[in-house]
Amino acid sequence: MGVLFVIHHAETEYNSKEIYVGKKDIGINKIGIKQSNCLGKLLKKENLDLIVTSSLSRAKETANIINQYKKKDIIIDVRFVEVDIGGYEGLSSKEILEIVKNRYSGDTYKFYNDHFLGGEKNKDVEERVYQGLNNIKKNYPNKRIALITHGFIIRVINRYFNPAILFPDFYNFLVKNAEIKRFNF
Repeated sequence: MGVLFVIHHAETEYNSKEIYVGKKDIGINKIGIKQSNCLGKLLKKENLDLIVTSSLSRAKETANIINQYKKKDIIIDVRFVEVDIGGYEGLSSKEILEIVKNRYSGDTYKFYNDHFLGGEKNKDVEERVYQGLNNIKKNYPNKRIALITHGFIIRVINRYFNPAILFPDFYNFLVKNAEIKRFNF
């Protein structure tokens, strides 16, 4: 059985201000560097075979710092890049919740089946992430892999491993910066 350690990239300035960022390429901040070092120390005990990361700087920087403790191959996979949130880019959590409330009458299912104001459709994001996960399962069976990615993508990964999850639970599945979730495959 393989193990996937899914890690939300370390903190950025946007995260510290609770501002949504999608595909905008920003790095981690000083707290994020400390978090990444803590992750590296924590994962030093794990027998990892490989590290996979999104191509965005915040994920790659987190992966590179972790890898100072692991010395494993790092594979960059664009399928795990954060969702393109279009017109939501730069808005606060509160502002986005207000849009969902007003535009979708609070119906998260309708929101999920729409797209991000000029950005990606959630179904397209799900398709690319599922392709990436299927690739990992096919090419690395019985391996222990760290995957550094982004908040929305982690929700999609959780849904992949828990397909019966309800839509409100999909959005309530929150993983903090530098937090790890473990999935067996």
